[in-house]
Amino acid sequence: IRAQSPIGPNGKFATIRDVKLYYEDTGKGIPLLLLHGFGGTGSVWEPFKSELAKDQRLIIVDLPGHGRSDWMDTTDVYLHKRAAEYILGLLDALHIDSVNIMGISSGGFITLYISTLRPQLARKIVIIGGQTYYSTTTRNVITAVADPDKNGPNESRIKAHGKQKATLLARQFWNFRKLYGDPLFT
Repeated sequence: IRAQSPIGPNGKFATIRDVKLYYEDTGKGIPLLLLHGFGGTGSVWEPFKSELAKDQRLIIVDLPGHGRSDWMDTTDVYLHKRAAEYILGLLDALHIDSVNIMGISSGGFITLYISTLRPQLARKIVIIGGQTYYSTTTRNVITAVADPDKNGPNESRIKAHGKQKATLLARQFWNFRKLYGDPLFT
């Protein structure tokens, strides 16, 4: 179950509704929450950390069910809105009432949820490769390339998440092809 990625020098854990979330907290200034894409970890932000931390407080999270964070749900359905609720719980635990947010792909979906669930919290948002819903094209791409029975988790995913979690993430990603209502923004 445990990921094989080591805990960073500024790495910490917070338990939010019985789910242990891993996050790194570094730098000073206005908080910037960095959210990775589905199947990734907060390590994706590593090349940008030192520059971004010069004048901002970085909160870099392993999304629920990813990397060093616990599973929020072990079913084949990953709900971004539910993940956003855990991230909001983390921000509350850190006493952060105003934050800039940058999210990639699923991190972008979660950014949209955070900014709609608590608009007063999100100062500025940047969404990279996020969507407001799963389009037919996206569903077709997932169907064409993500069948976990044909393409199980690769070595880098197993290294980042551990075998069990990487296998679950592959199944959850596969099920995005037939998931409706999350994300859903108009």
